[in-house]
Amino acid sequence: SLAGAFAGAYGAQRIAERAKYRDELLKEIRNTNAATNVAFGVCNSLLSMKKQHVKSLKETFETQKAALLDYQNKRRLGEISKDTVFNFLADLQTLSLPQLPVDILQKQVFEKLSLVGRPLNLTTTLSQTVHSLSTSLEKRNQLIESYKANAPTSQDVFVALYFGLPQDGHINQDYPSTIYAIYNQTDDGIFFSQLLCKDLVEHGEQIVVQFKKKYGKGAPTISKP
Repeated sequence: SLAGAFAGAYGAQRIAERAKYRDELLKEIRNTNAATNVAFGVCNSLLSMKKQHVKSLKETFETQKAALLDYQNKRRLGEISKDTVFNFLADLQTLSLPQLPVDILQKQVFEKLSLVGRPLNLTTTLSQTVHSLSTSLEKRNQLIESYKANAPTSQDVFVALYFGLPQDGHINQDYPSTIYAIYNQTDDGIFFSQLLCKDLVEHGEQIVVQFKKKYGKGAPTISKP
């Protein structure tokens, strides 16, 4: 009877441990899917921002600067009159970063998943990139407000500030540098969040393989953006 009781207790313990491990695997899969969806949300928001604002902001700036330099060169060579005025439409629309759930993503990745290596580094780098992008957007907004506050200034001074050209022996690159920082940081955020999605999907698929080997069917489907 003692041996039977021991065998029964041991069997119950094994069943309990097996059920516990099954629940842990299911929880890991669900948390992986949740993290993947959040990472995809960050990526999608940055893609939308680039499509709606950032890409055209950079391309228009470069097109207008090239036209200005061509205009200045033609004036210098006498191909056009010095009285000819260079006209351009300055983009003084302020921009802000949409609310991105980076803090939620960090909590999911670092506290709810058994990850090592690159996904952890990607999450940290993505958070830093989003912070830098927000800072660059705010800096551009501040520059725009300063231009508006000093509106009664000569066109030559404003053009020099806007395009980062020499003026009275000085070059102020604040505005052009923010344009390129915003563009590059948006691209970086898209790249890191997309790569994180890929790593999370691979992690989830590995957990599903473990689950199927031990328990057969019943594993949730892995979210694939």
